[in-house]
Amino acid sequence: MFSLSSPIRSIVRPPIHRPPAHHGVRARGCSGTALAGPPRIGGLPSIGRLVVAVLALVTVAASGSAQNTSGIPGPRIGEGHRALQYRAGWDPDLDSFAQRLHYEQALHSRLMLRGIVQARKSVSSDQELDFVQAEIFVELSPEGPRVWSTGLRFDARVRERGSTGLIGLHWTNQFEITDRLSLRAMLLNFVQVGGRADDGVFPQTRLSLRRSIGRLGVGLQSFSSYGRWSALASSSRQNHQLGPFADLAIGQGWSLFGGLLLGATDASADTNLRFWLTKRF
Repeated sequence: MFSLSSPIRSIVRPPIHRPPAHHGVRARGCSGTALAGPPRIGGLPSIGRLVVAVLALVTVAASGSAQNTSGIPGPRIGEGHRALQYRAGWDPDLDSFAQRLHYEQALHSRLMLRGIVQARKSVSSDQELDFVQAEIFVELSPEGPRVWSTGLRFDARVRERGSTGLIGLHWTNQFEITDRLSLRAMLLNFVQVGGRADDGVFPQTRLSLRRSIGRLGVGLQSFSSYGRWSALASSSRQNHQLGPFADLAIGQGWSLFGGLLLGATDASADTNLRFWLTKRF
């Protein structure tokens, strides 16, 4: 049995889920996976080899534990887009490891559906089902080339009986600063539902700045939670995390993502490591 559930407990402790998707100037699905393969190059620069090594280290580290598996999706939806994605996240402070599986499919160039199943293991529990979530993406941007793209995302999450529920409405944006540099910005709003739900609307913001270098993308991301709109938490109790990430298209529709988040407040987890593997069909 399930009831709608929520990850919004970041006022008093680090978030269970959070951050990130990669982005760029080419048309992409909301997961950040390129809808058209980027140009191939003969070999990666030294930074590319370094990123591959970092991704490998993240994978090994993830065998211990994790928490932060959320992303920063863009608003663009590609006609015919379909993708399957595996995510893993490790929070060494909480000694917890999370894994999640996505499947997303565009119904047309303005509407996409995504389903998510996540499992979690912590120091006090074995691997167990964490949540199931459904998402609807709607792109609101005008047709044709554009510097600014915008859209909405609707969320509903279910978890085991007795857990607090989640309904979300989020505003997604992407800005093409140059041909190789782009910025994603999200304003998220969550409402808790269920027997132990807190009243009010809980805002979050997420930012991602990405530079593309051939098949490689590198950048910075930030994730912030503020409490309730009606009673924002003090700065020390807000949750702010930021850190670098890298993504790499490896051909045949496959891509890798690795990232590190560091806490900026007492309420934030000190360290979060993430690894994603995506297959675009």
